[in-house]
Amino acid sequence: MTSLMLCLLLLVGTPPGVKEPDTEDFRQQQEMKETFLHIMMVQLNQEFDYRSSVDITEDAGKTDGYKATERQDKWEVSILWSFLLGMVLLTVEFCRQDVYQNGMDFLRNNSNTLVCEWDEEDIEPRSLYSQLLSPHQLKALEDFYQTQVQIRLPRVHSKDCEFVEGLVDSLLDIIYDMHCGIVVEDCIGVGCMFEKWGGIRSSFVYDVLVPLQFPDEYTIHMETDDDFSIPPCKRGYGTIALVQKCSCTCSTRGMEGMLCLIHRKLTRQQQNNISLLESLLTSTGYFDAAIVLPWFGTMLQKAWSKVFYKYGFKISFSPSSPCKLMLVYPSNRSFSINIIPAVQYKYSQVYYVPLIPSPEVPTDIYWLQNFSIYEAQFLKLVTKSIPGISCHLKCLQTLIFLMECRSFQKADGTFLTSYHLKTVLLHLLVFQPPELWQANYFAERLCDILSFLGHSLDERWLSHFVIGNKVPIDNIPEVFSQAEPLNLFRPLVANKNLYLIAKNEYLELLSHVNSISGEEKIWKDYER
Repeated sequence: MTSLMLCLLLLVGTPPGVKEPDTEDFRQQQEMKETFLHIMMVQLNQEFDYRSSVDITEDAGKTDGYKATERQDKWEVSILWSFLLGMVLLTVEFCRQDVYQNGMDFLRNNSNTLVCEWDEEDIEPRSLYSQLLSPHQLKALEDFYQTQVQIRLPRVHSKDCEFVEGLVDSLLDIIYDMHCGIVVEDCIGVGCMFEKWGGIRSSFVYDVLVPLQFPDEYTIHMETDDDFSIPPCKRGYGTIALVQKCSCTCSTRGMEGMLCLIHRKLTRQQQNNISLLESLLTSTGYFDAAIVLPWFGTMLQKAWSKVFYKYGFKISFSPSSPCKLMLVYPSNRSFSINIIPAVQYKYSQVYYVPLIPSPEVPTDIYWLQNFSIYEAQFLKLVTKSIPGISCHLKCLQTLIFLMECRSFQKADGTFLTSYHLKTVLLHLLVFQPPELWQANYFAERLCDILSFLGHSLDERWLSHFVIGNKVPIDNIPEVFSQAEPLNLFRPLVANKNLYLIAKNEYLELLSHVNSISGEEKIWKDYER
């Protein structure tokens, strides 16, 4: 019986109709499994023989007919179980080999398709940003900055910033005299021009915030990420609701002659102002960016029409951006001023600013939370702490210059912006000591920015510098500093096509930096 079982195992070791894989490793695995099954069957037969001999010894005193019948029954049951166990093991092995063979055939027939999809969609920049040249190979960066970037930067002096702020304040004074129902305060210069790192082509724009104050009869309620009414996709945004302070209804209760100690009698002008104010709201009582921006742009145009004769330049208003002014001098020198209405969050330096809504969205109650003032304060602190001449702004200017070359040459849609590069720089300024940001570390720090950006694209995560981050800046409201971290790359998680665009932008930026040390001079294609 033992010989019969071994022969059966040898005969069915390879399933009929199934091709044996050609790999040497697979053959060795099969031989090891067959050897293991052979040993197991030998052990089983030995155990059966031993039990049979024991049974014969114990039954010596019994009658011959009864003993022979009992031994025969036990032997048949043991053989039956052994045979069933062997068949189960062989059946499992046949099925496994069949599945393996079918899987190998599928991979062979579809290998090209699988590799193509992986290469185009799922490959990560992790293995690609390592192609960045080492810092000692990028010593030409200093010459590139001086001969190509620095000469294209505008000569921005403090007097230029003071002129822009003075011009905007003169327009705001006229708006204030119009008694429009909203009090406009002095403007605040923010952004790249006031921080001394922008001004290359599309960045040649002065951004100013105009804080708005509302009448005493109303108060505003500003919602943040902690409020459940803000959807997850709108993190970093907030809403502004207008609430009436008192709901006195003396006139509706038959007490018209009673003197209200809370509400004074409103004049016709005040009633008109309140009506105008309420016209900027949605039906739910929130300020609508799609209404506020055109209204504020109209007020700026009215103000300019009253003082244009005092200045020796012309101003044109952009139809797509009603609050953006283009100044053109007789010498054809021009620049833009983006005047942004803003609402201050309590007594902090955080401002809610409206964004230009898309044509597909008729209303937009979500205003962007702007932390530009805190970011500018941090850059000033870092500049003072770096011994000697610093290189952090040079790194930012160089990368923005190369990225704007990309934007000028391509019209396929973009994702990466100068704000992403600035955020990466701010994080590195926190992580690294000030001594490493001296002028002689220019190439090393630029490589660090690119590596940090590539790693962030790998993870599809770039943390906001202020929200949910412990930064060395005072007076940041706890509702922002202790909030959950905000991912600036959140759109890349849900949109694979957008991620591919961002990855290609990064790889192109990487190739531009590497080409600075080579023969290819990509900056020659740049047109001023």
